[in-house]
Amino acid sequence: MSFRAPAASFFMFQLPARPDGDRTQTVAVVGEVLFDHFPDGKKVLGGAPFNVAWNLKGLGQDPLLVSAIGEDAEGDSILDSMRRWQLRTEAVTKVPDRSTGRVVVTMHDSEPSYEIPFDQSFDNLKIDQFETDLSESLSNAALMYHGSLFFRSTVNQTFFKQLSERVNLPRFVDLNIRPPWFDRSWVQDLVCGATWVKLNSDELSLLSDSDVDPTRIESVQSAVANFRSMENLTRPQTLLVTCGQHGAYWIDGEHVNFAQANAIGTFVDSVGAGDAFSAAVIDGLVRSQSPETILNDAVRFAALACEIKGATSHNINHYSRLPSTKSETQN
Repeated sequence: MSFRAPAASFFMFQLPARPDGDRTQTVAVVGEVLFDHFPDGKKVLGGAPFNVAWNLKGLGQDPLLVSAIGEDAEGDSILDSMRRWQLRTEAVTKVPDRSTGRVVVTMHDSEPSYEIPFDQSFDNLKIDQFETDLSESLSNAALMYHGSLFFRSTVNQTFFKQLSERVNLPRFVDLNIRPPWFDRSWVQDLVCGATWVKLNSDELSLLSDSDVDPTRIESVQSAVANFRSMENLTRPQTLLVTCGQHGAYWIDGEHVNFAQANAIGTFVDSVGAGDAFSAAVIDGLVRSQSPETILNDAVRFAALACEIKGATSHNINHYSRLPSTKSETQN
């Protein structure tokens, strides 16, 4: 497929530019940071919001992770890793009676499955427990990213409502559906009022009650229309639908942009490819790039994520391989 709609026809939310013309901006990233615990004893730092924040920093932005850790060695290790990558830590609070987030990974016939224990530190965000004033820290932020896993606790739902009342930012929502930690009744609160919503084709099938064929533009458009109708989404919201090897779609109302998946050099794993996609989209939004450029960069960066072990990289060269980012850095 090679369908392209004219870039000028797309609704494009205009983010405020900095007075000095610098494209580096604060991006609020809200949600979980945790360790994946593997059967062999290996621990890997992650969590979708953390991965997005890490990638945004590598791409040259100034993400502020809003999360919680425990008063334990793993929490201290997270802070150390963030400081080494020069990620801001002032909005990562410590919860004294909860452990740092963890996911237990088990393998069945070489396929991983995940157990995410409930009531961990990242499930207990409270507006008054942060040492920093979030309203002040996020006053100049370009936008807010959050997923759906952190919404599983009523404590976090209250926090999200209070934060949204204090900080009115355009929102990028990543619908990471992780059974059993997803309730259809959350969709209205998660999605309504958001400017950009990202989900994969399987999630779109589930939420639209449709059988989505990711190779057919009409099928994806129809499912998006069903989703909008079922959730009564009336604003000109951008839906980003990722389809793995079949590419990705940017859909604004009747306007559709499609980007084919990039060839992967040496496949290592697909862990964090979706988070890489989200980070590249946000980076492009902050840089005021066109939807077509943003989408092409995002599928490119997702493919690059499949060439490394895990969701993020400590190698800054990994983050200079997007054509648009490289050209802007050189100007």
